[in-house]
Amino acid sequence: MKKILIIALSFGLILPAVAQIAKTAPKTQQKEVRKAPRITPEQYANRHVELLDKKVKLTPAQRTKAIEIYKRNASQRIGAIGHDAKTLNTVAKTEREDINKILTADQKLQLQKMDEKNRMQERKIQQERELKVRTVDPQGTPRENLKEDLKPSVK
Repeated sequence: MKKILIIALSFGLILPAVAQIAKTAPKTQQKEVRKAPRITPEQYANRHVELLDKKVKLTPAQRTKAIEIYKRNASQRIGAIGHDAKTLNTVAKTEREDINKILTADQKLQLQKMDEKNRMQERKIQQERELKVRTVDPQGTPRENLKEDLKPSVK
């Protein structure tokens, strides 16, 4: 009976101490949740119109229409960020179609070229990341003879 009482008392003293240590753990050990800063539809529209203007040099009339398009879709797009990828993709697609309607043929061509360039850069970055992952073993030390490891074996 004394052993049970001693064990129960020791748990009563140890558990609160462990809970206190867990609460005061450094931030590097605690999971950190980052939230995207909230922006207004006007800020969203102005930012996207500025980026589009840098790419294709919009006329004043095109700027006004583009701002209207981006404002119309901003609340849906901002609300879906980080939550609903399907909604985000559909809103982005309709937004792009509406923007293409107000652009001239030359501007559309410029935008397509820039988009293709961006996609190629993204692919290159992704390939470099994959290569980097394959060049390091689970302990974090670089692997030797990487080129031989990645070469296809030909018989």
